Amino acid sequence: MPAPQALVDVGPLLQVQITVLDEQADLLRSENKPIPSVEGHVMIDTGAKRTAIDIKVAERVGLPVKGRATLYQARHLPYLATAPGYAQELLIVNRGAKAADLWLDDLTSNGTDPASLVPPAAPETLAKEFTQTLAVTDLVDLGEGGEEGSATLSINAASRNVDVLTILTNQATGSTDTVQHAPEPL
Repeated sequence: MPAPQALVDVGPLLQVQITVLDEQADLLRSENKPIPSVEGHVMIDTGAKRTAIDIKVAERVGLPVKGRATLYQARHLPYLATAPGYAQELLIVNRGAKAADLWLDDLTSNGTDPASLVPPAAPETLAKEFTQTLAVTDLVDLGEGGEEGSATLSINAASRNVDVLTILTNQATGSTDTVQHAPEPL
């Protein structure tokens, strides 16, 4: 069964309203105070271990802050190539003031053998204000007969100041195809 178009276009998002607990709302009503609420969208993440909201949302509805966490960012890399005659590089620019941890996962391939990461999916740290260029062939093995694949680059950074590009070079002609990969919506 094909996915509904909205799911394909924007991902697993739900419209929600965040507000205080009923007991708090009753107390606010008895004091003739407004009941704070915020409407917005949430993304369903079946692999999440915790639920979190933006601190600004918590402050707007008067919720106590129980802790802070870094948001993970993802860049979908829909086309990775290891075909003969082509060289592809992953260019990652950390414009942030802090280091960022990076790792690849969700790897797919058109090969007959399963695709794998080279080396296994251990996070790599990209220093603050640093640019790293990595050959795709040093990162992934697309399996027997695999020349094309895709992956997700996950980023643990304090800000969204990490740019990700893929640069595919035709070694015979020298022509290049450069694609900047935007962050997935939070």
